[in-house]
Amino acid sequence: MSRNLALLVLGGLLAVAATAAAGESVWNTGLSAEHIYSQNVFGTDSSPADGIVDGRAWAGWSPASAVRFEAMGRLVRFFENPALDHGYLSGGINLKWASPGRRHQYLAGASGSLRANDELYAPYNYREGGGFASAKRYFTPAFSLELRGDLLGRVYPDAPLEDAMKVWLSSRLSRSLPSRTSLALTGRVGWKRYASGELDATGALPRAAIWEGGAQAAQSLAARFAVRAWWTHSELFESTDSAQELAAFENPLLDEFSAAGDRVGAAVKVILPWNCMAEVGGERSRLTYPGRPPLVYDPAANLFLIAADESLALGSGDRRDTANHLRLGLDKRITLAGGASGMVVRAGAEWTDQASNDLYWTWQGWVVHAGASLEF
Repeated sequence: MSRNLALLVLGGLLAVAATAAAGESVWNTGLSAEHIYSQNVFGTDSSPADGIVDGRAWAGWSPASAVRFEAMGRLVRFFENPALDHGYLSGGINLKWASPGRRHQYLAGASGSLRANDELYAPYNYREGGGFASAKRYFTPAFSLELRGDLLGRVYPDAPLEDAMKVWLSSRLSRSLPSRTSLALTGRVGWKRYASGELDATGALPRAAIWEGGAQAAQSLAARFAVRAWWTHSELFESTDSAQELAAFENPLLDEFSAAGDRVGAAVKVILPWNCMAEVGGERSRLTYPGRPPLVYDPAANLFLIAADESLALGSGDRRDTANHLRLGLDKRITLAGGASGMVVRAGAEWTDQASNDLYWTWQGWVVHAGASLEF
């Protein structure tokens, strides 16, 4: 692990300690560690993900009821490939206030963060800053509307062509019924712009924009048993070629501006004896990545496909993925020191089965995780 990464994590822990120790005001702090095992999705040798430990330390301080400061340090260790180790440091401030009677509630905040990697992946180091503002109106105690805007800028010191800015405008309409049913409608629209206006020398990567709508319903069936279901649909109205975005640092599997389509899912939550909680859920997604999909691999010939100019060979049409996810999560809360602090022990597993018209993205695999967090 590089000296810069060690200094980053140490700085995060010092920031946590300083924040927690400030004054006699209301504060909380905590530590967590989680081990993650990821089955190699291509079914051959063990992947670099087979042995990840995600450790975090955080603190929050409220010198007044309307103000809260937060800080976090995080270190992700890859025991089978230490070159992938990286760390984060983040901090921010939130302000909240309400009208008399609390029918109108307002929240605003600003935050900054940075990521540090070992030398091999130094181009992935970034600095990020942003802010948000939200307003929530209660028409009745059980019926509310929330509006929110987010602005986020990210800078890559070693890769300025990746510098980008994102804007999100979102809304949520919520309704609770006497039948112990809760309903929610959500909508949002977002824009992403690269600071240079291009990804490479060709200038072929334009800005991207997407809108999304969704609905969620939850029903309490008993004091310890509830179900919920959700659906979202998104559409890109500005986009780029998926083959070029694949070459970018913004991973097209994770970037919300890379794909559009439908997601539908459901989950069952049960409160078990001894203060345990279990949730079983699943989701099915059908996503389209606009532009020509790279024909990366030919399983019959066992070869990677490279065009005459040594670039990836490209297919026609759009890349289309269909994925099924099944998840199981277990949490147990333990009260410590007479209720002044507590520990949460958690474990979970997820199975993914993904099919794609680009064979490179067709895979199956498990992710299993277990960990604990302590707050006081």
